[in-house]
Amino acid sequence: MTKHKVFRNFTQYHPEVTEANENIVNAGAIFLKDEGGRDWYNLAKEFVNKYKGATFLQVDKNGVVVAAHTDPTMFHPVGCDMVVTYDPPFNIFETVGEWLFDGKEFTLNAPMMKEIARERKEQALSIASAKVSVLRDTVDSGNATDE
Repeated sequence: MTKHKVFRNFTQYHPEVTEANENIVNAGAIFLKDEGGRDWYNLAKEFVNKYKGATFLQVDKNGVVVAAHTDPTMFHPVGCDMVVTYDPPFNIFETVGEWLFDGKEFTLNAPMMKEIARERKEQALSIASAKVSVLRDTVDSGNATDE
């Protein structure tokens, strides 16, 4: 098996109404198919049996990993690709959005990592500023001690 199996570009379609699907079609269910014409619901059922132990990743049109799960039925990948892998990026379940997929390999999303670092820096500076402000107020009011 290749390192990653990719099912590309899930789009909405309207299936032919049959006796088997009449109830869910009439209930307004949204049906998706990949660019190969394969129905998402059928693929998800197939994935459960065929790819035991795999990680399933939803990748948006920009290549950003936007969702990760071990249960393929948890997705609704409209406008996205689905990647089946036994070799997911490190800590993918906690770092969704921080990874890019180019169709072959995963790389860290550098712009996202810079934004996360900037936000963390701002939070740390805000906390430090608040602590300094409290200490300054204590000194200015004459209530400061050596402790």
